[in-house]
Amino acid sequence: MAELALRKSKESRPTCSPMAEDVRIGLLANMVSFHLRRAQSALSHVFARGLDQMDVSPSWFAVLALIGENPGITQTALSRADARDKSGLTPILDELERRGWVTRERLPGDRRSYSLNLTQIGVKLLDELMEHAQAQERELEQIIGLGRKADLICMLQRIATALLPTQAGAAAEAVGWACSAAATPQIVRPRSSK
Repeated sequence: MAELALRKSKESRPTCSPMAEDVRIGLLANMVSFHLRRAQSALSHVFARGLDQMDVSPSWFAVLALIGENPGITQTALSRADARDKSGLTPILDELERRGWVTRERLPGDRRSYSLNLTQIGVKLLDELMEHAQAQERELEQIIGLGRKADLICMLQRIATALLPTQAGAAAEAVGWACSAAATPQIVRPRSSK
């Protein structure tokens, strides 16, 4: 029995993730969701640290980038592309509009839908944020390894598509992600905004 308990404790230790020495994480060591959340938290912290003087929330970056890539996108389409609930997206858009970075215009014939666009100030801000994000991406490529990046992105897309099929699947089709068991993963490079 003691041998079984010892073997279980060794199996549940993370093999490549440093943790505080005095904290046991037990079954969390083998849970993908736990490690995804930790990685996201670390990435958000590093991204925010680099934006100290810009007074910009890191969560706004994807919203601005998606609007920049899709001028005139509706809030519903943006919500699907970012896999974010519309009720969570509305306060972000309110703030981006208040700061003068995004405009919302009613769509003719549909009083409930708005067309979203970046303002000139929003485009300049997105250019700065994109430079920062690309620097962070280069750092991630060094950590992950260029040869493994496409596989990691493909796995993350597979998770999103499986768990949010109507949202992530539509987003994958919209941007042309080639990620399936039969397809070769492709990295979609951002368009140059300059």
